[in-house]
Amino acid sequence: VITVPAIWTDQARIFMREAALGANLIQDAKLYSEKVRICLEPEGAALYCFHHWLSDRPKSDVDLKGTKFMVVDLGGGTADFTMHQVIEWTRANYKLKFDEIAPPSGGPWGGRLIWDTFATKILQPVLGRLYTKFIKNDSFRCRFQLEAFDPVISIVPPEATSACTFKLGDLFSDLGLADDQSIFKNITNYNKRYHEQYRLRWIPRHKVLKIPVLVVRSWFMVALDPIMRHLDRLSEKHRDVQLAFLVGGLGANNFVFDTLRDFLKARRISLYQPPDAGLAVVMGAKLVFFFFIFFCSHTLSL
Repeated sequence: VITVPAIWTDQARIFMREAALGANLIQDAKLYSEKVRICLEPEGAALYCFHHWLSDRPKSDVDLKGTKFMVVDLGGGTADFTMHQVIEWTRANYKLKFDEIAPPSGGPWGGRLIWDTFATKILQPVLGRLYTKFIKNDSFRCRFQLEAFDPVISIVPPEATSACTFKLGDLFSDLGLADDQSIFKNITNYNKRYHEQYRLRWIPRHKVLKIPVLVVRSWFMVALDPIMRHLDRLSEKHRDVQLAFLVGGLGANNFVFDTLRDFLKARRISLYQPPDAGLAVVMGAKLVFFFFIFFCSHTLSL
């Protein structure tokens, strides 16, 4: 099973089959072999989400037939949205069939926007001349992002007065920075431009940078603002949709969930975030392979 973003064109999906064929992953050497299936990421997530959503309601006898729902898949690069309706439902043997009720939609509003905002708004003024060296070195950038950035922003403190702590020691070593006086000077200049509640705090002894939660949340809003505008359009057009599933790496974030839950609640849509939301697509792809019949039709974008 090869997963692809929902907003990819049919040509792009065919290219993935051709790539699988070129890599000798299709044993019978047929482009449209049933041994390889293309799974839209939100569709795989839909199966995974329904599995857990129903597990949380073991005694519920609700008839899901006719239920219209939305999958909000927020990944690293894109935000994908799909709309479905349950056309067949039997709890006894867990039989579900879905129809797509609107073309897949979305945009480049993934977690990368948060990193890009942090890099340009914080790292660039803090590192000064060293920023060019940092941004051009993939090894430095990836190590810092994986070890010092992602773990911190994965859980944003709910208290508006708290701060997030970023460790810069390893980054300084990578950049060959022995004296952090220039960093202190850069941070001092940065703080002169902002009100006290938005200022950075440098702790030289531990080489850590404390950034107010208000600032960290503003990075998320760079992605969340266009996401919410898109959700607003979808909810206005499909007013009978009352359930949404939130998945993807960015969708697993607590601040993202809280923000979108409150936003959709005002539009009478209940938002559900499954366990391990960041793995929903992968886990769902497994279900798609065994239960491919679940998705009966797709709506084409014109």
